[in-house]
Amino acid sequence: MQFYFNDAPLGSGPEVTSALYDIGQVEVLKGPQGTLRGRSSPGGAITITTKRPDLDETGGFIDLSGTHRGNMVFKGAIGTPIIEDVLALRVAGILDHSDGSGVTSVNNGIEPYSKTESVRASLLFSPTENFSANLMAQKLWTKSRSFDQVIGPGAGYNGPPLDPSDRKGITDGPRRGENKNFMLVGNADWSFGGQKLSYVGSYSEGRGSSISTQDTANAVPGVEYYQYVDIGIGDSYSLSHELRLSSEERVFDMFDYVVGLYYDKSKNQSVVDAPARFLTGAFGPPGNSQQLIDPVDRYTLRTAIDLGGKTEEKSIFANVTAHLGDNTELSVGGRYINYEREDEFTLALQPGFFAAFNSPVCFGAFVPSTVYPGVCDAVIAGNTLQDVSEKQKFKPFVYN
Repeated sequence: MQFYFNDAPLGSGPEVTSALYDIGQVEVLKGPQGTLRGRSSPGGAITITTKRPDLDETGGFIDLSGTHRGNMVFKGAIGTPIIEDVLALRVAGILDHSDGSGVTSVNNGIEPYSKTESVRASLLFSPTENFSANLMAQKLWTKSRSFDQVIGPGAGYNGPPLDPSDRKGITDGPRRGENKNFMLVGNADWSFGGQKLSYVGSYSEGRGSSISTQDTANAVPGVEYYQYVDIGIGDSYSLSHELRLSSEERVFDMFDYVVGLYYDKSKNQSVVDAPARFLTGAFGPPGNSQQLIDPVDRYTLRTAIDLGGKTEEKSIFANVTAHLGDNTELSVGGRYINYEREDEFTLALQPGFFAAFNSPVCFGAFVPSTVYPGVCDAVIAGNTLQDVSEKQKFKPFVYN
């Protein structure tokens, strides 16, 4: 399933569907799709179009809603002509705050939340009746804190018996997430002699991070350790260009057609940082009884997974529909795709320390601890365990 936002393809669409506001039109198109516009999508497409500025009238709206469960949603927009009948601006936004799932933890008193905030500006330029151009820029922020709900009798030490209606979790710490996304979409249409030439261009970039608890069953009460994920780090982006010519009036009173060129390129990099093993010193100095504390990072052996990917598509497509009377249509279309993909995967063991023994003087390869006075640490060197890079090329032909 392919999502389109103002006619620009946007993958699975979380950049849009997580904050729907000031929408002018939504279409659900059955598959296959791929010879009429954008990307090839056998499963069909969903198109979302924002409200465009009004060239001759100032107006807007405010919408506020809430519930007794802590939900509050504010939506608003205002638009005005800058040059009447030629240039207009529209600004819209949303503020959506809630308690998220509403699940709290029996072992942590903090409250869950979910926050989504977004602002969008659209500029419409239409100097003549047969030409118009629209430029839209949008920023989106999401932030959340949550607990995973559990039910059951418990193990006797990790939490009390819980029913579904309790809406409770048992972890000592919450799951956290934060994302920021920016997108820019431009459209231009020129009508001439019953035909229409259209251009659609887009650019988007997103950054995100998440922290998830690893002791999900609270096997060690009072202690929590986490996996960290950073998404879209470095030079991560996605861009696309599309140029297509289509008929606005039937050719020979019988045929409709579309022919177009499409190009997109994307790059993304993510890193997963997870605990692999707790070494001596993670829960207290050597020779002492283990303490119920969050593990000390210096004595936690961690793995780092680095995921990178690049894609590039160049394609040409065409579709012709013959209208054979009032009740019959015959449609034929094709698309040639030149697609390249490069994937990189690296699994590394990060450097760490092992609290070896108690001594006022460290010798040889041992170094003084920066955490526990009078303790000598052994150094564990980092090591790359797996490093894989793969390039693939495809040149399929799609037709209907």
